[in-house]
Order: sequence, then structure tokens, then C-alpha cells
Amino acid sequence: MMLNNYHTLEKKSFDETTGTVEYPWYRVKEHFTREILAEGTGMFITMAFLNGVVSQVVLGGATHGDYSHINLGVGLAFMMGIHTCGGISGAHLNPAVTIALAVHGRFEWKKVPLYIVAQLIGAFLGAAVVFAIYYPSFNEFDADRSIAKSAGIFATYPIDLYAQNLFSAFLCEFFGTALLVFAIFSLDDPTNMPTNPIMKPLTVALVLVMIGMSFGLPTGYALNPARDLGPRIFTAVSGWGVGVFTAANYYFLIPIFAPIVGAIAGGGAYMVTIYNHHDQHDDLKALKVLGESRGYQAVFWPILLMYFILLFTLTMKRQIKHMCKHNYMPWSSGKQVYKDIK
Repeated sequence: MMLNNYHTLEKKSFDETTGTVEYPWYRVKEHFTREILAEGTGMFITMAFLNGVVSQVVLGGATHGDYSHINLGVGLAFMMGIHTCGGISGAHLNPAVTIALAVHGRFEWKKVPLYIVAQLIGAFLGAAVVFAIYYPSFNEFDADRSIAKSAGIFATYPIDLYAQNLFSAFLCEFFGTALLVFAIFSLDDPTNMPTNPIMKPLTVALVLVMIGMSFGLPTGYALNPARDLGPRIFTAVSGWGVGVFTAANYYFLIPIFAPIVGAIAGGGAYMVTIYNHHDQHDDLKALKVLGESRGYQAVFWPILLMYFILLFTLTMKRQIKHMCKHNYMPWSSGKQVYKDIK
């Protein structure tokens, strides 16, 4: 079907008495609700493709792809997600991107919490659908739901070397996300070389592919708290147990916080090194095409976030140790918590 005929699919009628167009009863009227629905749907589409390609490569062995297929699949998954919801929600598809945009004055703070909730729900549901589709293959490949063998299909885990060097793992996630957001800010800068709107999703996809090819080895390049935490929660309630949070020295905290700090720093770095140095920058600001620069926050916010990350990490580690000590392990279905990764 031709794309230019799309709008004929929606049943709507013109009321001659009121002079208004009547849309279907299910059409959401409140704009922010539309944004949340679109963001969650876009994340669902993204994670269905992303977890799907990883499942096919891992469960299919050497006959259905390799690491290059995963890199390409991740990029194309986000490209499809951006195409799905970009015109309504802006297609952040990443809490780190949402927070970075808010920190640098490009997004309203009041919208941030529900955007993140929508992203997490979409990621969780995307993982659930993939698990349902590949359920027989999962049972054949790993009936015991071992974290070391199959949990990495959904969430990211570091290789053994980086499980013992979490600072390097943090740096990898931090820098990869900083590169991603630096690129995103450049694509939206009208004073630089902005990408055609049709090409933006493909450009972001190529950036993700390059990050995966360059920095994917240590951690699996989550670069996205929702992409990791949503599926991780799903694995916790689907047979892998609470060990998905304790594995690799509580590694799950790194894909949550490192991307947030990296995104803020990456956006700030673009403002400090590129955004404020265009000749036409002041003219566009006078016309209100550009917002106020907040590059100084590239330093302030990461420092503040690092403090809260440290505080949260210590608190969570103590709580999870307490749960394991007293054998209080919700969602584990009585199975032994994974202890191979320390």
C-alpha cells in the first residue's frame, strides 16, 4: 500500500453543523498522553527487534548470524523505533537521552518521569514477546535458566575480565553514551550540518552500529537504562531469579547510571565545543530558533549524579546481600541464585 494513502485508513467524518472533524472514539485527545503512548510503543518495537535478533543469534548457534548481525540489528531496531514514534514523542527511547535533553533545556522536566516509565514498560513488554516466541528454543537451549548461559540475551552483562574491573565497564558505558548523545545533539543543531528528518533515524542507527563495533566487547553496550533494566526485570520474574541483579558484582547498576552521566556529559560537551561557536548562533537565538546554552552543566550535573550513584549503589548492595543471606529471593521460584559470576 502506498504511504501517501495512509490517512485514508483512518475513519473520520466532517460534521457540517459544528464544522469539526470527528475522529474514531479510541483516538487519544490529550497531547501528552499521546506522547507517552507513542514513546512506549516505539520502545516496544525497538526491544522486540533488538531482543529478537540476539535470541536468533544465540539460540540458533552459528547457523543464524554472529556478532555483526547483532550490531546491525541493534541499529536497525532503534531506527524502526524512531520511525514509529518520532513524529509524536520525539523518539527518545532512552531515559539517558530524556534526562540529558531536560538537563540542557531541550525537554520539559515535568514530562521526564512518565517518559521513563513508558520506556521501561515498552522494553519489558518487548522482552516478554520475544521470550514467548522463542520459548521452545529457550527450553531446549537452557531449561534451567542459567544467567551465565542465556540471561544475556535480554540484558547486558560484562565479560569476565570487566566483571572484575567495573570502573572500566562504567567508563565504557559512559563514553559510548556520551558519543551517542553528542551525535544526537549534532543532528538537531540547525547551525551545524543538520540531517534531513528522513535520514535522522538511519544516522542514529549507524552511530549505534559504530559504537557496537568499537566498544561492544567489555559490556555489550547497553547505553540505555530502559533497554537493560526493563528486560532484566523480565528475566527476574521469568525464571532467572534475583541473581540477575547480583551477578558480576551488582553490575546492573552500571547500565542504569553510567549512560545517564554519559548522556549529560556528551550533550554538554557538544554545547561547549561546537554549539556555542557558530557565527550565526547569536542571530538564531535572537529569533528564538535556538534555546539558551547550558554547557556548564556538563560539569555540574555529572558530579552531582556521581554522588547519588555512589549512595544508591551502597544502599542497594547492602539490601540485596541481606535478601540473599536470609534466602528471601522473590521471583526466583525457589531456584538457586546464580553465584558463578562474582
